[in-house]
Amino acid sequence: MLTNEAAEHMQSQGGFYTAAKLANETSISAKEATGLLYNIRQGKKYQTDETSLPGREVKVITINGNKQSKANLWHLAMFGAA
Repeated sequence: MLTNEAAEHMQSQGGFYTAAKLANETSISAKEATGLLYNIRQGKKYQTDETSLPGREVKVITINGNKQSKANLWHLAMFGAA
């Protein structure tokens, strides 16, 4: 799984994520999820909200300035606003 895919998933779900939660929802290892969360937290294209240690949780706010995931944007383009 790529960092951007993980960030898209997190943004579309809208909640806070630990490595364990991300690993469980995406069927990857906790070690891989830890690396993805680090990349998301440090990446310039991601805006995140984070809790403090211990037990840090990360929430993706924007990706490249977009407050909605690509999947949500495609849904809007295809079907319009609900």
